[in-house]
Amino acid sequence: MLGQRLDEPETGAGGGGLGLPSVRRRNTAVVALTVGLWVAQYVYLTARSVIIEGPMLEQMAFRRIFTCAFGVLLCFAMARLLRRLGKSSFSVQVSWAVGLSVIASILWSTGNLAAMQAPPALYTSKFPDSLREIGVNTLFMVWSFLSWSGVWLALAYNERLAERELQLSQSQLAAADIQNQMLRYQLNPHFMFNTMSAITTLIAEKDLERAEQVVLNLCRFLRASLERAPQDKIMLRDELGLEQQYLSIERVRFEDRLAIEVVAPPELEDCLVPGLILQPLVENAIKYGVGPARGLVTVRVEARAVEGELELSVRDNGGARRPRTNGHALGVGLQNVRRRLDAIYGDRADFRAEPQAKGFEAVMRLPLERMA
Repeated sequence: MLGQRLDEPETGAGGGGLGLPSVRRRNTAVVALTVGLWVAQYVYLTARSVIIEGPMLEQMAFRRIFTCAFGVLLCFAMARLLRRLGKSSFSVQVSWAVGLSVIASILWSTGNLAAMQAPPALYTSKFPDSLREIGVNTLFMVWSFLSWSGVWLALAYNERLAERELQLSQSQLAAADIQNQMLRYQLNPHFMFNTMSAITTLIAEKDLERAEQVVLNLCRFLRASLERAPQDKIMLRDELGLEQQYLSIERVRFEDRLAIEVVAPPELEDCLVPGLILQPLVENAIKYGVGPARGLVTVRVEARAVEGELELSVRDNGGARRPRTNGHALGVGLQNVRRRLDAIYGDRADFRAEPQAKGFEAVMRLPLERMA
């Protein structure tokens, strides 16, 4: 949990469609469903004719190839019409699917009769008998079309659900990216205020040489930090370099009252971290550890690998400080560190900041990532 030493009180709380691969997968599933249905239908009808020892089995089996191909075309036409209803409610799509299934069954039954009676006719029937045959076949085949429609609607519903999840995920990523940028931008003015105050103090004391040195160091620091976008991750070596430039500014102010230790194994220097994520922690150590102290205070910035994660810590020995009684009155700097980590890593990162027996320590755990 976060500790209580704060840099300043906090006053407030801080669609697109599916891509081409998804469309191809959907179309492939529809084709496989349709062809599979009518191959099974062909096998079933042919096997039934063999079992009941119907007449002219070979001729009927041959013509049944065309009637099943006609069924495939009818299903493709239904899919095309139903796809146009993609933005309609699910109940509307179901109603259309039922209606189209009935119409397709009638058309297929009519086509099947025409195929069997085409010259040379395998059998003939008069109008009332033909109409009765179409009706019987329609009642039989409607269940096949309804089954096809049910599976198609399930695929369409799953596709819509996946699209909504994708849109939600994209919205969450965009929101996290915007939040990360806002939090990063919020840190820079706070740092600038402290540095300008230091420069003003040096000028008031007519220590122009040190004021000029602070300005030069500030320019180098800003140039290095502003070259990168706020949402970018940078190598650990660059992040530590930025903090060393910042500490060089503060060293001009505090002279022999500030000692700096930066410890990082060479094998971790290419790890990726959010840019300026250490800045508020180092600034906090300077303001509350070095600022009030009369003697030498050491600010130690350390990086190490712990259980497959990257641990970054900032610690000072500026003296024991009692925590505030209100553990929720978090300062902007420490809160922003936690919020940036939440925005970038979610629950994969951890952050704690708390007083020690002598001094204060802030520690963050991040996923150990390297440049690809």
